Amino acid sequence: MLYVLIVAMYSFLCHGQMSSIEKATIGNRSRLLIDIRTNDGIKKYIANCGFKKVTMLADSTKIRLLGELLSFTSDTAMCYKPIGNYANLTIARKVPVSEEYSLKIDAIILINYVAFASNAFVYSPYPVLYDEETGKETCCNGTALDSVVDLYKNWYKSIQKNGFTDYSFPLLGQRYEWFGCFGCKSKKSLFKQYPHWNDYYNCKELE
Repeated sequence: MLYVLIVAMYSFLCHGQMSSIEKATIGNRSRLLIDIRTNDGIKKYIANCGFKKVTMLADSTKIRLLGELLSFTSDTAMCYKPIGNYANLTIARKVPVSEEYSLKIDAIILINYVAFASNAFVYSPYPVLYDEETGKETCCNGTALDSVVDLYKNWYKSIQKNGFTDYSFPLLGQRYEWFGCFGCKSKKSLFKQYPHWNDYYNCKELE
């Protein structure tokens, strides 16, 4: 028993950190966080300027987190955080009408940040989707959001197979796009490898 305990502790110290998804709930509303446990304790991360540490995890860990986040896309809870601009982009052209969003949206927003680092600021500046055909916003639960989730699940299969090599935004060229997305009309948003974190638009890392 002592040997097993020593091996387990050694394994933890070698890896230096462990990560998991947490569902935090207030009343009947929730929010997702990414927890990173190190020897110094647990730090919690949401989609904002302080997300850099999550993007520095091993690729295998980030891919696992993507799968775990997708498992929350069947949860119909609403978020307790109101809609806002994640990176406080001063160049945003307009703001959404929607005032709240669902946990499904929260999960795929976090997927964007795990998969694309700070590029998620410009890809999904708001936790709201836009339907190109109807001109309507999609913020909550319903068939439109289910269609987006299916697109993300298909995209994830490719990530599982190829890793972060020659991959693109999940909704590129699709009917649905993220509200306020910059470059969503472009067909050239292909990442040869996992991108570095950049401090876009004075969105400095928060500690």
